Amino acid sequence: MSDTLAALFSLLETEEEDFAVLARRFGIDPAVDLQNCDLTNVDFGHLEAETLNLTGSSIEGANLSNVRCKKILGAGYLLKVPHHGARPNDVRAARLSGPILDAVVMTVSKYQNADWTIESIIQGFEDSTAPMLAFYDSSVEQDVLTKRICSIFNDLSGPLSVGPDRAKFLWFYTKAHKSRFEMDAFSLEKNFLDLLRTDKTSDDIGVYPYLSNRFAADRIKDSLEEPYDRMRAAFARSLGREVQGSERGAVVLFSGYPPISKQLYQQIRRATNQRVKLIFLCSSRLEDEYNARPAEWKRLVVPAYAIGQPQTSDKDIRRLQKRVEMASRGTVLFGSDFLRQLERHIGTPLGVLKKEIVDRLILMGSRLPLDKLNIDEIVL
Repeated sequence: MSDTLAALFSLLETEEEDFAVLARRFGIDPAVDLQNCDLTNVDFGHLEAETLNLTGSSIEGANLSNVRCKKILGAGYLLKVPHHGARPNDVRAARLSGPILDAVVMTVSKYQNADWTIESIIQGFEDSTAPMLAFYDSSVEQDVLTKRICSIFNDLSGPLSVGPDRAKFLWFYTKAHKSRFEMDAFSLEKNFLDLLRTDKTSDDIGVYPYLSNRFAADRIKDSLEEPYDRMRAAFARSLGREVQGSERGAVVLFSGYPPISKQLYQQIRRATNQRVKLIFLCSSRLEDEYNARPAEWKRLVVPAYAIGQPQTSDKDIRRLQKRVEMASRGTVLFGSDFLRQLERHIGTPLGVLKKEIVDRLILMGSRLPLDKLNIDEIVL
């Protein structure tokens, strides 16, 4: 170790400018000897190595643009590196371009734990009759959640069933909701009823029983005629007719539909003489409204509450690790130290875990000239 330190000090004090030459001359191992060093303003030149380990090092003002290596470790600790030098011709450089990093950040930001959402919905069904609200981030996630919920409530042998007297289940599905969200009773009703009335061509997403559910949904839609006061009452009556007849009440899922007004919800309750549980799966585009004006939302909108924030599990960490690797085409990896840091978030809100990963990725992107490096792997 003393020989390595002596060689490193000699390297830093010499007037020779080619770092790669100096590293070879003094026997510096880039995989081991450059950790926790002050490498400020160092030009790494055309350094070639299997692994470059800069964990804990300060490289502010350094030039890494011509480095060629298979793996760089400690990327999360790097200080800002200016974009010097010409773009290399090696096609591998394209793997680390800005769009790839953007894709990695996006896949982390959009990640949701569908298992947690489903478990919360089932628990909420058993706990109370209050309507439920859950958000999804993508059309794929919407379909996954919709199919899972439908399979659970249609399952005669499942935990929510008691023989043939299980809760009746009806579901509505659309991807057409594009309307502007306004927090007043008339707009809420109009958005919901207009979409319900015009959406005649929702795709079959493989949910059983599709046809019998579609016939029931169409009967409800066909009962809706203007003006809106009559339409509201007609919807409540026809929905009540379709879900009646079970001692365990009914569950109605609105996937992709906006939430409704309290006025409409009260009319639905008056039109039915049994327990009816409403579940809304809404686009996360509405989540900003929910978070920005919580008091007004709870006063005017149904469901008044979302199911909450999912808590981090070890499965979430493994899934995010795999997603990052896939989105970066195997370039950005989680190191063992970084994984241990992430494990501290188990049991805390999932959003906190995602933020730490995204922050580390953005930090890496701002401190490495990603469009110039010839590196096969970056280990956080």
